[in-house]
Formats: sequence, C-alpha cells, structure tokens
Amino acid sequence: MSKIKHSIYAISLIPSSISYSQENTSLQTEFEIREMCSYDKAGIRACLEEKQTISEQALRQAEMEMQAMLAKWEQDASHINKSTQQLNLANESYKKFKKDQCDLAYLLGGSAIGNALDVRQLACETELNNRKAEQLLRLYPQPTLNSTSCFELQKINNLIRIIRSNHQSTSPFAFLHSHAHPHKTATFSAL
Repeated sequence: MSKIKHSIYAISLIPSSISYSQENTSLQTEFEIREMCSYDKAGIRACLEEKQTISEQALRQAEMEMQAMLAKWEQDASHINKSTQQLNLANESYKKFKKDQCDLAYLLGGSAIGNALDVRQLACETELNNRKAEQLLRLYPQPTLNSTSCFELQKINNLIRIIRSNHQSTSPFAFLHSHAHPHKTATFSAL
C-alpha cells in the first residue's frame, strides 16, 4: 500500500515538475538589475552588493546541488567521474569568463565618476551568476519516477523560480525552507 501512495504522490508532482518552459518570468539583465537598485541613488551600491552576494549564494547552491546529484547518480563510476571533472572545469572557466566580461563592463563605463563603474561591474556579476546558476540547475538530469526523485526535481524547479524572481529576501532560499517536503529534511541551506 505504501508503494501505491508514493506512486500516486510522484505522479501528482509530474505536471508541476516536468516542464521548465512554463515560467513567465525571465532573468533580469544587467540594466534591469541596476534600474531596480536605482530607487535610492545613495544606496545603489549597497543594493547591488546585496544582489551580487545573493547571486553568489545562488550559484554556490546550484553548484552544490549538481555535485550532490552526481554523488548519488545511478551511472557507472567512470561516467560520474568524467562528469564531475567536467563540472569542475566548467566552473573554473566560468570564473575567468565572468571576470573578463565584467571587467569589460567596468571599462566601458569610460570616465564615469563615483560608484558608476562599480555599479556596472556589480550588476554584470549579478546577472552572470544568476544565469550560470539557472543553467546548472537546468542541466540537472531527469530522475527516474519515484517520490524522492520527483521531490528533488521539484526542489530544483523551486531554486530556478527563486533565481528568476525579484525575491527581496536576504536569503534566496528562505522560500524553500517554508515549503520543505513533509517526509524529507531539506538538503540545502541559506549560505
């Protein structure tokens, strides 16, 4: 009887978990991020620093989720090792790309004064971190159909929604803690 309940629960999660394309929101661009923080000219830098910190947390969380998935992935060890090595290589390449791209954004500010150059760089880093985090989460392999793996996929979908939202909380994962699976302890934390 327990297997039937788990199967019914897993099937009930499918419509909300299968398609990533149903999202109405899109990731904010560098310009939109700067605009969102421009309500207070004196506090624009602090606002962008907070958004950049949150985006770094989201990226670290996405990287940890992918590492955790690879650790319990039901594939042969050589494939898991190659995938883990490639993930690490991709993460290192991303760091170099982000530095080069955001240095360019900074320099294209020209002879701007005050915080203007830093504002461009912080917004650039925020956008790229959010894009990379979502991209990693979307690479998450589709699980086999059972209640645990469907919960994992639902958790990934929730992380993507948080990254895409205009969530103003200091923790991008606060929403997840209040919606934890009733039979599982959330395996992620606010960083």
